[in-house]
Amino acid sequence: MEKITLEGYVICAKKPCNKQLVDFELNEEYLFHEVKEEIKAGSERISLCYFKVFPNPDFLSFSEIVRQKEFNEYFKIIR
Repeated sequence: MEKITLEGYVICAKKPCNKQLVDFELNEEYLFHEVKEEIKAGSERISLCYFKVFPNPDFLSFSEIVRQKEFNEYFKIIR
């Protein structure tokens, strides 16, 4: 089950060059959620941490899933 552990706003500090993050513009502000989730993998439980970044504040049902490494590379938390 997903659990939001942090939410706030980021700016795009570096223009993403991969195909996944095409909706983000340099120096623009975006809402984000840090999500922690436990999933079952066979007989073990695995903890995942990832970020949901929302490209358009009018469509909060759509978000891009961003791994920690890419989040730290392309976004800067501002509040």
